[in-house]
Amino acid sequence: MKVRTIMLIHRFEEVVLLSFKFLFAFFAQVGSQILLRNLAKRVKNLAINLVLVVCGMASFSQVSFAFSTTRPAACSGSSCPASYSQPGNCPSAGSVGRDESYNIVVGGNFSVNSGAEGEGRIYVAGNLNLNAGFYNLIAVGAGACVVPKDSSITGNPGLVVGGNLNIASGATAALDGLGLSTNTLIGGVRTGSGNLTTGGTVSENVLVPSSPIDFSALQANSQIWLRMPTTGTAVNEFGTLTFTGNGTSALQVFSLAGSVSGVSINFESIPSNATVLINVVSSGSVTIDSNSFYEGGFPNDTSPSLTRRIVWNFANASQVNLTGSSQFRGSVMVPNGGMLHAVPGMNGRVIVYGDLIQNGSGNEFHNFDFIGELPDPAALIFTKAYSNDTAPSKISSQPSITMRAVCTASGTQDVTFTPPATGTIYTVPGDTCTLSETAITGGTLAGGYTFSSTSSAVISGSNPLTLSGATNSVTVTNPLVAPPAQLNITKLYSGDTVPSKVTTQPTIGVQAVCSISGTKTTSFTAGTTGTITGLVQGETCTVTETAITGGVLAGGYTFGATSAAVISLNSSTAISASQAVTITNPLTAPAQLNITKDYSGDTVPSKVTTQPTIGVQAVCSISGTKTTSFTAGTTGTITGLVQGETCTVTETAITGGVLAGGYTFGATSAAVISLNSSTAISASQAVTITNPLTAPNPAQLNITKDYSGDTVPSKVTTQPTIGVQAVCSISGTKTTSFTAGTTGTITGLVQGETCTVTETAITGGVLAGGYTFGATSAAVISLNSSTAISASQAVTITNPLTAPNAAQLN
Repeated sequence: MKVRTIMLIHRFEEVVLLSFKFLFAFFAQVGSQILLRNLAKRVKNLAINLVLVVCGMASFSQVSFAFSTTRPAACSGSSCPASYSQPGNCPSAGSVGRDESYNIVVGGNFSVNSGAEGEGRIYVAGNLNLNAGFYNLIAVGAGACVVPKDSSITGNPGLVVGGNLNIASGATAALDGLGLSTNTLIGGVRTGSGNLTTGGTVSENVLVPSSPIDFSALQANSQIWLRMPTTGTAVNEFGTLTFTGNGTSALQVFSLAGSVSGVSINFESIPSNATVLINVVSSGSVTIDSNSFYEGGFPNDTSPSLTRRIVWNFANASQVNLTGSSQFRGSVMVPNGGMLHAVPGMNGRVIVYGDLIQNGSGNEFHNFDFIGELPDPAALIFTKAYSNDTAPSKISSQPSITMRAVCTASGTQDVTFTPPATGTIYTVPGDTCTLSETAITGGTLAGGYTFSSTSSAVISGSNPLTLSGATNSVTVTNPLVAPPAQLNITKLYSGDTVPSKVTTQPTIGVQAVCSISGTKTTSFTAGTTGTITGLVQGETCTVTETAITGGVLAGGYTFGATSAAVISLNSSTAISASQAVTITNPLTAPAQLNITKDYSGDTVPSKVTTQPTIGVQAVCSISGTKTTSFTAGTTGTITGLVQGETCTVTETAITGGVLAGGYTFGATSAAVISLNSSTAISASQAVTITNPLTAPNPAQLNITKDYSGDTVPSKVTTQPTIGVQAVCSISGTKTTSFTAGTTGTITGLVQGETCTVTETAITGGVLAGGYTFGATSAAVISLNSSTAISASQAVTITNPLTAPNAAQLN
């Protein structure tokens, strides 16, 4: 089965590689062989793993596709140990546990100048140089005793070397420790005369899988972790470097400035399940020279519990030297440099970007995994945009943009990018960052446009921004500054004459509300040019006339209202650099109302004996409210009006005046105005106000004659003729005569007036017994002279009868 499977793998490889021959031949003309080799390399690795799955050699979950990661790994696979013991002698392979993760990852060369063992899976991108002695790889005699499964089960190689495997004369590379059967992949060839022992296969000149560590991402992440705020202190005092935590945080973060020498390393106040991140800040060469490790003040060089949760981040170092007499605890990341291993034992994962050198008699790498939790990075992805750009865009070539994030956890970072590419700053989720644009460099704009200052940048979302996940998109928008423009404003008049009616020019107030520049105002003297500056070409402006102040017009003309102004600039027109604007107002000719009074219901001759005074008000659409008063029978005028406006005229008062015959003037509310309130008035507009004259209600006096001192039978044998006069308050003097014993009447009177009635004559009549009629002056009138008479007013005139004087004959 094994032989058939291997043949199938090789056959599949042949098919894949033959398929690429044609592509290599084609792309060789354009220099793309490197690209195709990398592609072929990945396809081949994928093909091998797929065949292993298809042939039943491994389950899908066991096959490693060599996906890259950015941090030391925990144990992987189905047989990880429940717990780790301190380094010791190892029994048979797998009896303690299995680990499919890489323990050592080297981006450069790995040179063993002096040393004993390298436990766990190993990946070397460059050359592996075994320069002296017997060296156990993958499975070792003493260590964590956790090894990968046999390659025949998983298909995973235990050792991957991207370059050559160089075994010096006298040296031995032992890949079969504890009876392990593990495969070796060599991108180059095996060189040297040394020995190699293995229970698996060794393949040379193969396309090796890509690195299990994405060093580019690790370099970025290590800087993020480096900038995280510390939760404890690192104090080097009296030969002891003490890392004191806060006792509570799940992630204990420490910062170490640089090299230390001859120290004991002590950990205090670290919670039992906390991750310990030690950031070593220094660049260049950094040495950690340790004699022993302590926990809580007690010696403990090898305890795996805390060891598996410690990670050393040498983020900036170009070379890290680990020296001293103690085993070194914790995983180590050197994302930008090389490393020297010169301690008795390395207890943890080792990730080195550059070259790794092992140089110490009997020293070892022990396969302790990393189970701590480092925060995943959160990306701030900046996209650049511009407001008020037009189509076609004014941007001929993009500038480079520099953005800054000042973050609580990760400190200050800058990124420079050229749109349409985006810029990315990495920090950690939950970090709060204040964002700003610090530079716009280069770039070309057409049409005289310029890039605005960085201070005008508008950053989308909240600022400061609290990062909520792996990706946080931010748009940074700056306006493009258009070239300057101004409005040049002149004043004109419609309805002017020759010679002009304008003898003194007024001051004109103007407002422009513009789409970019906002609201601008100016004032200028008509006849000159007013300007509004500080505008930008291409924006639109709505211009209005706000005031016409001062100025003198001849002939009674007036300036038209500002609302009547006609603006030459359309509010949707994009303005030019020097935009002409004309504001035209009408000159309004003068007008007046010529008012006459008339009466309805008058008679001939007229009842109006004396004309009253008439009060008039005109409320006009332009000139406002005007009033006048005049004597009826003459013409009243209201001046100061303008032709074409409308006026509502009302009669406000009728004062004085005399009417004959009891007539009265009708109320002002009854006045009929000849001018319609919607009629545009002319220069000399005639207006007639007509009121009714109110006729009186008719009345008459019904007069009877009576006598006092009469007897029975009556002394009056023949009734006299009675003369009567009534002097009335309205109707004047009226007279009548009638025969006593009948009823006399005086008509033509008005109800409500008062009359003084007198008897003027008693003529004729015969009285018996020598009696005589009393004098008219003795008449008693029943109507009081202050009594308002009714429609049929009864009046009695009573005179005494005078008896004869007594006489006798003697």
